[in-house]
Amino acid sequence: MKTQKNNRFASLLLTGKVASLPLMISQARADVTPTYADMIGTSLRVIEIPSGTAIRLQSIAADSSASPASNYVGSNYAAAFCTNAGLPTTATFVVTGVSQGETVVLAAASNRNDPVNLAINSKLTLGSQGMVLLGSADIGNSLTPLTSVKGSVSFNVPMANLQLLGASGKFYVQAAIIPAGATQTPASWKFSELDEISVGTCASSTYGTTY
Repeated sequence: MKTQKNNRFASLLLTGKVASLPLMISQARADVTPTYADMIGTSLRVIEIPSGTAIRLQSIAADSSASPASNYVGSNYAAAFCTNAGLPTTATFVVTGVSQGETVVLAAASNRNDPVNLAINSKLTLGSQGMVLLGSADIGNSLTPLTSVKGSVSFNVPMANLQLLGASGKFYVQAAIIPAGATQTPASWKFSELDEISVGTCASSTYGTTY
């Protein structure tokens, strides 16, 4: 089952320093665990892997740039990092829906919908503030890419890099796919959804986990 816990996320304003970053979440959400079908899905997406009580997956492939962008209030969190739960040294991200011969690039930034990036490609909704490359991988080599065969690739990312990005209580992650033989211009690339990751203290109660 995708939902393993019937947790509810109550509205809560968190304030403080690195271990208690300012964060407001206004909607209740349930913790989820990716299924096997999610992990081998053919859609291009980024999935954050839960880690005990330190990293909570709240949605799968939630696009924080979903329309209408002008009314977006920051409630589509793909995952939450609990800074008071002993975060692991690395966080695992899985990019699904990649094909042989493609190059996968995973990046993060502290903002979204940068006009410069949007002008390059309207699907490049990751911002440029504090942008950091989380990982890249070449999915094999083939003169004739097997575009009908989809797979997944995982990246283990140092938490230290992500905590710096989350100093404002959230950051964004997006994957780019460079097709085999494509030119080196992002206009010809494919992009995943934009995931917004919340960062802050977490607490448990009879109503579930609050952030």
